Amino acid sequence: MDSGGVDYARFTSNRIYRSLFLAGFSVLAYDHLLTLHTEVKYIWKSKLRPSTLWFLLLRYTCLASNIWVSTFYFVTIDYEVCL
Repeated sequence: MDSGGVDYARFTSNRIYRSLFLAGFSVLAYDHLLTLHTEVKYIWKSKLRPSTLWFLLLRYTCLASNIWVSTFYFVTIDYEVCL
């Protein structure tokens, strides 16, 4: 432990995990933005079928879950709040 109370190895490890998560999340968000025009054209303006609903469910569940998980990677929560 150093004088600040933060273990350097743990800090570096957390920084690597956060960087890798952010890289993956950035690729996911970029993919959503790149294909949004095509998705609106072929999915949102088409007739709702079970396959369309499955596509939308899986696509946006993934995005929403990654946004939810990102709060745990980047927001510091006090121990007292967790209790």
